[in-house]
Amino acid sequence: MSTHTYWRINIAAVAAGFSMEIAEIEMRATVGGADQCSGGTATASYTWNPASFAFNDNALNEWTTNGQANTGWIKYQFASPVDVAEYTIQASASHVSAPKNFTLEYSDNDSDWYVADTVSNCLFLGERVKRTFTIGDTSDGYEYWRIKVSAHSAGGERLRLQEIEFKAVVDGSDLTDAGETYNAAADYGWESPLQSFDNNTSTTWDTYGSSLPNWIAFIFQSRVEIVQYTIQAEDDSYAPKDWTLEVSHDGTTWDTVDTVTGETSWGAPEKRTFLVAGGGGGGGAVARPVVFFVT
Repeated sequence: MSTHTYWRINIAAVAAGFSMEIAEIEMRATVGGADQCSGGTATASYTWNPASFAFNDNALNEWTTNGQANTGWIKYQFASPVDVAEYTIQASASHVSAPKNFTLEYSDNDSDWYVADTVSNCLFLGERVKRTFTIGDTSDGYEYWRIKVSAHSAGGERLRLQEIEFKAVVDGSDLTDAGETYNAAADYGWESPLQSFDNNTSTTWDTYGSSLPNWIAFIFQSRVEIVQYTIQAEDDSYAPKDWTLEVSHDGTTWDTVDTVTGETSWGAPEKRTFLVAGGGGGGGAVARPVVFFVT
């Protein structure tokens, strides 16, 4: 793609509500490269908090329309023309106000706009989740993984998962350690889902007060291949028994890549390791974010 002075995210829909909110936007010239959004000017079709908040490298404040509009655009005018090969969007604490359907567009005169990338059914599953989009990416892969639990080891409802790991190679390093800060989410949590990815076995994601199903999610910044995963439960009273590992491009339509049944008699605590079916070290599914779904 060639270079252009103006780039914007044109939002056709958010997940829910009457506002648009984005904590941070990055635009990169190369995949995995540095953010280019510096020294330019940010504007938006509607503002409550200024558009510049989405480009200030501070995820704790955000551009928001505060109920004024849930469609519109946020734009960055670079000091000189740039190419964009990859961009990121980070949701605010109100993640349902993040873009769901949108286009990345460019212009040379701030009048005639052309579409560089189109995204549909994009879900930010938790507060301040950050997602990465590569323009023209047609490689195999998925943006979400989840574990969907259909039975509890001790016949109950409550889960307490201390740690979850995802690995690109058998017995390799945990991919959730790679600087992923806010990228865990759940549909319910007495304790935060981040606590299942914090390398601290004294903390847990806890579904106390909720009945199955529940889900816990992890969102990767870029596509990864997962061939092995681990689950550490606090003890058998809070452990899963039967589940499927599932993948999705949009967080709505899911495909199963692994099925596990009969996992009982967990120790206190105990960590168990599972290979993705067909993944045994060389294959496996490819993905971005990861979601565990507890039924």
